[in-house]
Amino acid sequence: MIWNLALTGFISVLVCSMALTLLKIYASKHNNGSIESFLLGDRTLGKMSIVNLLLSSSFGVNALFYAVWLGFTVGVWGLIIQGAWALSFVLLTPFSDRLRSGNSLHDFLGKKFGLATKILSASCSLIGIMYLMGWEVGIGETSINLFLSSSNEMTAGQSASSTSLLIIGIVLGTLLYTIVGGLKGNASVDKLLNLLKIIVIVLLTYFLLQRFFSSSNVSFSNAMFPSFQTMKEHLGIWGLITNIIFNFAWQFVDNSSWQSIIAGAETSKNETAWNLRMSGLFIFLTVGVLGTLVGVALAHTPNITQDNILTQAVQLLPEQKTLLILGMFVLITACIMSLLDGLFLASALTLVMDIFQSNKNSIWNQENISSKKKLIFVRLALVLIAIIAIWGVKLIFQITGAKLFDFVYIVIITQIALFGPVIIGLATDRTSQKYMWLSIVIGLIVGFGSIAIGTIKEIKFLVEGAGTFTMVASLILAFLISNSKKKNTI
Repeated sequence: MIWNLALTGFISVLVCSMALTLLKIYASKHNNGSIESFLLGDRTLGKMSIVNLLLSSSFGVNALFYAVWLGFTVGVWGLIIQGAWALSFVLLTPFSDRLRSGNSLHDFLGKKFGLATKILSASCSLIGIMYLMGWEVGIGETSINLFLSSSNEMTAGQSASSTSLLIIGIVLGTLLYTIVGGLKGNASVDKLLNLLKIIVIVLLTYFLLQRFFSSSNVSFSNAMFPSFQTMKEHLGIWGLITNIIFNFAWQFVDNSSWQSIIAGAETSKNETAWNLRMSGLFIFLTVGVLGTLVGVALAHTPNITQDNILTQAVQLLPEQKTLLILGMFVLITACIMSLLDGLFLASALTLVMDIFQSNKNSIWNQENISSKKKLIFVRLALVLIAIIAIWGVKLIFQITGAKLFDFVYIVIITQIALFGPVIIGLATDRTSQKYMWLSIVIGLIVGFGSIAIGTIKEIKFLVEGAGTFTMVASLILAFLISNSKKKNTI
């Protein structure tokens, strides 16, 4: 049954991709063929399009797993962390005019602090985003494999080969509809994908809570509101603080979020603020509240780990098992696709408009290069980015023997190092510090240095706090540079 279900799922992904592609073509029929239209939607996207793009960037497989795991281990304490993530969108609202003033986060930094800061920040973001793609697909692949291997009808080899087929279908399908329509089509497709995710997670939450109230020996209040001591044992005070700080800061340095906001730049300031507030609310109610409730409904269930938590959840519901396994395929597929499509375009925006286009002497800026040729190049770049980010990174780890999740701090540190310049740029009118790039370099040194020392010396505090140390170092140096007496013209 599971084998047939896997094949059915694979075919469904391909069929769904084709259908979404047609939808995307229709949605982008007014595309004028320019790169700005392809990557930024002509800056004319409406409210719900922007909200869905921002929701997609926060509703990936990893985000869902983490929310469920927090609910399982620390209950309502996890909502504090999820609330910080959602509130981070609201914190951007006072700066909505400046957010919309350029083509990207890096373009904004370039206009403020010069070309060196722009190129370095773009390079950091590109590395982090590409690794995040590999990380997300890796989590999805592991999850799908666990669901397939949980059936006695499949061998380990069959499970692995079926999973590989599904992943190939998901990635190629996402590439296909992204290449066809750009950001405008993504906005239309993500509305459907987000709806599918919400339906499945609501069903899972309902069935698990129903089981919890009918058969659990643990009271719901105890599962939902564990003691402070329980939170300290599972998360730790420093872990809680670090998560809150990181979640508050992330949207400021996430170029995919900036891209989505800029895509609605032609709307009013009030509409942009509404987009950000509604995005935060939807993210909190879906990933935050529903994910936490799924975890709470599994409280004190044995043999649950962070990797198998959703697999075990389905195993606890034998009467709905077939429906929920199919639902899990849909959920994981929709999470991967809706996150990847945004990351694909964010990578292309960073590579093309922030790096290539910044070199005035490059072939890219020659007058004989038409918009059509440039758009073809962007689409080819998307394919290359996907191959390197998903299979290239995986190959490197297979060769070295390392695991994809061993270096997740690459995603965090490379992007959070931009926090200092971003905050100074948004909060002040200072534009003459051409050495602002130094704050990014110091942030990177502090972050990766903390990881290296913490790992070698086995100091957990240094490893867990690396992201926070990176952010603080970047902010302090950016502040010192911005207040230096000797200003350097760009």
